[in-house]
Formats: sequence, structure tokens, C-alpha cells
Amino acid sequence: MEEKAIADTIGIELPMYEYEMFFSCRTILTQEYMGLDENGKDNVVFPLDKPCNEGNTGSNTIDHRYFTEDIPVGCKIYHDLGVKYGVPTPIIDSMIILGGAMHEKSFFEETKYNLEYLGIGNLDKEQMLKYLYTGELLE
Repeated sequence: MEEKAIADTIGIELPMYEYEMFFSCRTILTQEYMGLDENGKDNVVFPLDKPCNEGNTGSNTIDHRYFTEDIPVGCKIYHDLGVKYGVPTPIIDSMIILGGAMHEKSFFEETKYNLEYLGIGNLDKEQMLKYLYTGELLE
């Protein structure tokens, strides 16, 4: 919901998913690849409370890319966008803190990935939307 709040603040429409779809060993992206059933539900659900040996069901070590990439890059960028556009991100921030603690570092400080690195740190909402939808930077 924090990502959605950031998108709403900037003016970006995001796909929405049923709440229940977040409680599977697979990601919500599974439905992007596997489609939805006739009732509009995820075709591939592996409940969190059941054993699962399916591939691509998430991390099994703190050295998995979900920790080493998604947190210091993805979550950090969402945090920075939240700061820029005045959207609180306490859950995202807690993920950054906990992921960093597991790796004994601060993912807030020990990552080069921020809005400036991406070349979008100085964009206002209009410029950000133009860039996101067209790839063009307004001067």
C-alpha cells in the first residue's frame, strides 16, 4: 500500500491485486505469467501454511537477491520517492533496516542507488510522469 500511495501521489496508475493473492509462496507476478482463472483469481497458489517444493518460491538464504538487490535497490528507491513526495514508508523502511541488520550494514547508507544515481532526483511530478511514460526528460 505504501508503493500505491507513492504512485497515487505522483499520478501513476498501478495494477491492483486481490489481498489474498499476497499470501502464496509465489509472488503476485505469477499471475502475470500464468494468468487468472475464470473467477479472476490467481491460477497458481501455494499457500504459505502448506509445504511447497515448487521452484521460484522465494528466498531460502539471506544471500538471495531478494535481500541483496530488492532491498538496497528497490526498497531504497521507494523510500527515497516517499521522502521526495511526502509519503511515509514505515513498512518499506523496516524492510531496509531488517535486511541491512541481517547483512550487518545500513542499506540506507551503504548503497549507491538513490534518485540522483538514477538521474531523477531533481524531477517534479510533471517531469517524473513524462519520464516514466515516455522516457524523455523535460529540461
